Amino acid sequence: MKIALAVGGFKEAVDHEYGFIEDRLKSALFHLGLVVSRKRLTIPVNVLGGTLNETLKFKNNEPISVLNISAKIKAIKCFLETAKKMSPADLEKAPSIYLVSIKEGIATKKNILKLKMLPKWLRIRNEITHASFDKDLNDLKEKCKQAAYDGKEYCTWVDSFSKQIKRAMARAKKDIDTSLKG
Repeated sequence: MKIALAVGGFKEAVDHEYGFIEDRLKSALFHLGLVVSRKRLTIPVNVLGGTLNETLKFKNNEPISVLNISAKIKAIKCFLETAKKMSPADLEKAPSIYLVSIKEGIATKKNILKLKMLPKWLRIRNEITHASFDKDLNDLKEKCKQAAYDGKEYCTWVDSFSKQIKRAMARAKKDIDTSLKG
């Protein structure tokens, strides 16, 4: 990505950023416990209890596919918004042992706002990709340039976000293991 930006390959940078962002969102889903495996990208029914299940709108008790990037964003955003709204009593009843960690450190306004803004970048990226089949990329150069620099910012954020989740989950697991031994 850095090389593509340095030499003016903005379209290539945007494509690399898209792949990077999707990969980190997949990692976030895995570490949040929303998907069982990195290869099987579906959210099982009743994975986290009533409120989240209602928000994600399970149909016919079928798992929700999170194969595309928009679905990944929606699932993570719903999870964070649900965790943020939960009362202490709700957290005690919740089937996920990690919701307290999520509510305290990860379900922040900044992270939720970034997740809400990411689809706009995706729409611009898709416009550029589809327009590149019909138009000369020189016509799209300014749009590509802005999208590339915005994408770089999103990459930095989503990488940090994914690592933040992984660390929070590791701490929560360690706390639980310690409390079970003691």
